[in-house]
Amino acid sequence: MKLFINSFKFPFLYKNLALRQTKKIKVLTKRRPILLMGLIIFVFGIYSFFFGEKISVNWGLGWDGVLYAQIAQNFFKEVFTTGLSEYTLQRIFPSGVVYLLLNLAQQPHSAPNVIKAFAAYDLILLLVDVYLWGLIAKELKLSIRGIWFGFIALFVNFAILKMNFYYPILTDTSAFTLGMIMLYAFLKNKSFLMLSTIIIGAFTWPTVTYAGIILYVFPRSKKPIENSPFRHSNTILSAICATVVILGIIFFHFIKKYNSAGGNLINEPFVLLSIVAVFLYVFFVTRPLFNFDYMGVLKDVIKLITPRRIIISVIMLVLFKFFRQTYSLPTAENPEVLRVYLLSSIQLPFIFLVSHVTYYGPIVLLIMLFWKKISKLIMGYGIGLVLLVLLSVIFAFESESRGLINLVPLIVVFTVKILDDIHFRPSFYWIFGIFSLFASKVWLPLNLDLGLYFMNFGPWMSDSGYIVQGVAALFGGIILYVILAENKAFLKRRTKLK
Repeated sequence: MKLFINSFKFPFLYKNLALRQTKKIKVLTKRRPILLMGLIIFVFGIYSFFFGEKISVNWGLGWDGVLYAQIAQNFFKEVFTTGLSEYTLQRIFPSGVVYLLLNLAQQPHSAPNVIKAFAAYDLILLLVDVYLWGLIAKELKLSIRGIWFGFIALFVNFAILKMNFYYPILTDTSAFTLGMIMLYAFLKNKSFLMLSTIIIGAFTWPTVTYAGIILYVFPRSKKPIENSPFRHSNTILSAICATVVILGIIFFHFIKKYNSAGGNLINEPFVLLSIVAVFLYVFFVTRPLFNFDYMGVLKDVIKLITPRRIIISVIMLVLFKFFRQTYSLPTAENPEVLRVYLLSSIQLPFIFLVSHVTYYGPIVLLIMLFWKKISKLIMGYGIGLVLLVLLSVIFAFESESRGLINLVPLIVVFTVKILDDIHFRPSFYWIFGIFSLFASKVWLPLNLDLGLYFMNFGPWMSDSGYIVQGVAALFGGIILYVILAENKAFLKRRTKLK
């Protein structure tokens, strides 16, 4: 009889237990969001480590990964004896860490072990990134809603959720982490941390060094930048900037007769439309950032910068250059970086925007929709951040989006800050999360066809990949715009009722 009664009690006990666990998760979501975010990344990372899809090219090493694996297998011999190109020498730090990890674990430096070590190293970096996101969110005084929104914007995309685990033997994740550290160091005015980031960046991801030096020489200012007293000065400067970019494209494509940036050929029937697209992009993206009082900024810069910071920056740049010239192979050819940047933007009209949305998700669409407000917020942090973001968005016309990965946190975080001040309905966050998860392609087996992999990179994106993903980005942008418009109307009605 007792057993018979307990059999009826069990479902109710199970239901109560489930309810208690649900309440605990809700409490954890609100009170310890960073802990839960770290747990999500850790669980997903462990699953990907053992069961996730890995690139099949060169037995899991990929293309650049072959060289990074060789460095990780015999670091000192490859760097100081065999010699590396200047390009590779600026990316040796992650391989050095993996070399050290395998030595500490007393494991053979075989290719499979190198792949596993890189994957473990990248997962650790992502957990560090989650922690840094918590510190940055606290500094910006974001709400719980904003913290979760920022987590999705930063981590739920192809770059982090798919590429990071699919192709672990790269320096991209290290660059992303350095970008997060750099932003935190800037916000908290931590000079030593910024200098450490610059030094590590010199051997991980070259643009980290120059970005870090800009923020080091021009630290965060408590005084916001004032708007320009001249009405059309920003329009004129933006037009000049866009014209210079177009002249560079004309020089390389029409005068020097280059018809590729290293990937697919430029689609000649659409080349004029592509050039117009680049001009419009550069003009409209720089216009809000050029709207500041130049004389006022000049006076503030004179007060802000110190000879010590300038001297330290110059010494570091000289030492980095000396190291590269001493240990790089003299026969190594450096690619024309400017040509690659310029010509990759005109392969197809607006291919750089399609590539950015594909690689970093729908947050790029929100950046476009709120760019004017984002620019105004950025100008409140001083000329250093304005200069860096200005350079970042100008060179964002390059269609290989992964080249921007260390600079993405700078813009995404301030986008989240702007959107956190707007009280969206819960449906907006759910839709954004679903869009982000879909765009991350965690559900798509890339090894079915290499074309599925290359469609995420502008220079190698096929025409069909460009059309499909471009249409998807356009529809996604329209849906987000409609939701934002409805939310704005909803807030107005609620205000009137109050």
